[in-house]
Amino acid sequence: MTDTTIAVIGGSGIYEIDGLENATWQDVESLFGAPSDQILTGTLDGVKMAFLPRHGRGHIHTPTSVPYRANIDALKRLGVTDIISVSAVGSFREEMAPGDFVIVDQFIDRTFAREKSFFGPGLVAHVSVAHPTCPRLSDACETAAREYLECFSRDAFATLGEYAAASEAVTQLPPETAPPTNTPA
Repeated sequence: MTDTTIAVIGGSGIYEIDGLENATWQDVESLFGAPSDQILTGTLDGVKMAFLPRHGRGHIHTPTSVPYRANIDALKRLGVTDIISVSAVGSFREEMAPGDFVIVDQFIDRTFAREKSFFGPGLVAHVSVAHPTCPRLSDACETAAREYLECFSRDAFATLGEYAAASEAVTQLPPETAPPTNTPA
């Protein structure tokens, strides 16, 4: 069995993990170019950890320019087995207030202007995304989050493209058709 190595991909304003022992920023090569930033590695409570700021330290990447494929490839090259992606997102649902924690289990991806797959000409594959998240990891995150935050579990988010969530037309969608919005890891 493989040892667990957990990665956290931090969203806007999250640029490090407090409490990491033997913390070191590392450059990691990727087949897809450079990741968003160096990757911080170390251990937390005896568990190997990696941390990557999605937008880079100093928030230098827009949602469209984040090198998502390079980020995932670089984490895999470090031996990461599980990824937790943390984001500050909006919601069109009144019961979800700023600061609440949502465990996502489904995605609606309406992004544009960026590559969406690791595959392409010369390497074709069909990967099911019917169940895109790990129930074991989701359960662990939910258990931890419920100790400190209002938590919503098993919810979906829609990725509408850079800044589309701010448009007045999007805010007029019926709440049941407008899940939390975000740009994925």
